[in-house]
Amino acid sequence: MNVFKVQSLNRRAVRWEQHLWDLTPVQQASAGGYYKREDAFAPLGEGGINGMKLRQLVQLLTEAVAKGARAVVTGASVLSPQVCSTAAVARHLDLPCYVVLGGTKPETCGRHPSVAIAERLGARLVFAKVGYNPALQAETARQRLALEKTFDGPVYQLCYGITTPPDAGQVEVERFHALGAHQVENLPADVHTLHVTAGSCNSMVSVLYGIAKHPEWTPNLRNIVLYEIGPSRRKWVEERFLAIYHTSGLFVPGALSCRGIKLTRHDLHGTGFAAYQDRMPGRIDGIPLHPNYEGKLWAYRNKQGFGPGELFWIVGAEPLMAPMERALQEQRL
Repeated sequence: MNVFKVQSLNRRAVRWEQHLWDLTPVQQASAGGYYKREDAFAPLGEGGINGMKLRQLVQLLTEAVAKGARAVVTGASVLSPQVCSTAAVARHLDLPCYVVLGGTKPETCGRHPSVAIAERLGARLVFAKVGYNPALQAETARQRLALEKTFDGPVYQLCYGITTPPDAGQVEVERFHALGAHQVENLPADVHTLHVTAGSCNSMVSVLYGIAKHPEWTPNLRNIVLYEIGPSRRKWVEERFLAIYHTSGLFVPGALSCRGIKLTRHDLHGTGFAAYQDRMPGRIDGIPLHPNYEGKLWAYRNKQGFGPGELFWIVGAEPLMAPMERALQEQRL
């Protein structure tokens, strides 16, 4: 099922960026519906680093290296897959990696799997005094400026949520989301209802763009159900759709509306069902669900399965060390 037949950090064995447009599989659900298995984009083995956001991260850092980046720095929660995914892609591209963490200490941060994996991959950790995101990103920007003096050249700052930089042009934003939009191509034609989580909302915007851009891929789609598992990003989403419109001429909400597709939102964070840091492990048809993302959707639905015509879009699974051990040992990490 894995997109990668060769699973290695070594660029002489495989180049991850050459698989950016490979379609991840769709799996039949026991209740009659489907799963879109974005967790099958797993360059170091299924259960390791994986998912749609990893694919977009590979795109961002590959382009940054082509433009002359000499290192990468990012700031994220100790719970976020962004921490270990950035370290892994940087290692694959032979790019020094710095990760800014907040609300933790050097002696305790390693208990979090994402941080432990990042350390194993050679990321250098920097600690901010406070953990809330605005302060964390401000410290990350300060670190970037300091590192640019150290490297005597550009240092790429990977934004929160794995997305394009704030100064990115509209063409760059559209290209970023077009990569994820392509994954809609192999959805079964009988799908009428799509279920997807929305955290940073990057993946969700990409999916909706694909549905709007290529109606022939989802001819019977009538319902999209979003499960918001973090603070509201609706204003940011509107800005993304405007950037896509100014580049492609396609206004995503209008295109969906014209097709009679109903958009339903369940605000799991705002209603108090679950805070972002809450973990809700889950498993469906043997598929492990990320405790901070898809696991919450599964709990919110009271473990109700997905019937005929329904599709559960699995953006990614929680990255674990053990499935990557063989690839890591090959690199003697």
